[in-house]
Amino acid sequence: MNNLAHDRLRDQPFLEYGRVTTLEGEAFAVETDFGRLQAKRSAGCLIKPMAGDAVLLSLDRAGRCYILSVLERAASNADRLDLDFKGQVNLNVSQGGLTLKTDGNLSLIGGEDIALASEEISVSARRGEAFIGDMSFVGRFLKTQVERIDSAAVTVEHAFKRLTQRLGNAFRFIKEHEEVQTGSTRYLVEDLLAMHTKNTDLTSEEIVKIMAEQIHLG
Repeated sequence: MNNLAHDRLRDQPFLEYGRVTTLEGEAFAVETDFGRLQAKRSAGCLIKPMAGDAVLLSLDRAGRCYILSVLERAASNADRLDLDFKGQVNLNVSQGGLTLKTDGNLSLIGGEDIALASEEISVSARRGEAFIGDMSFVGRFLKTQVERIDSAAVTVEHAFKRLTQRLGNAFRFIKEHEEVQTGSTRYLVEDLLAMHTKNTDLTSEEIVKIMAEQIHLG
């Protein structure tokens, strides 16, 4: 019975203030009223201690020493706060939402993949830039409304089952060659169709038909 009471007394923790001096491997060197101690960061201490920080320690007679929390940042660390984790980290919120808000920059950096999955995603920004090496987009419906589009590419390939365009004015400037292959082609022009070429070669295997009120050749 006396041994059991002695063991419980030895394992009974007590609290102490300290100040971090250095990080030595996985442990922190902390100055206390008892002198310099080696302390590990407890699993519940989410803020990573840094040199000069005032911390709260848990000690016992067995020699175990843990940093429970960072009480006050050093002046050199006042504008910095690091949440440091090891291993898989999951943040679960039930019966409510989660908001990340900052007055400065917000960065998401993934060493491998970043995945976003939601019933609906909304992105709003005054300016935006995206640099993607290879991109694949698969969707059921795409609707865009823009005031101006400027694009530059070496090669562009489109494959559509049906394409409809409604334009106020259209201008195409082709430096070298244009080739169009269709099953049938129909042009409907309300006023004037003008074609200016240096040379014109019109070849038909069967019939060439021209109908007009007046026809001028030459």
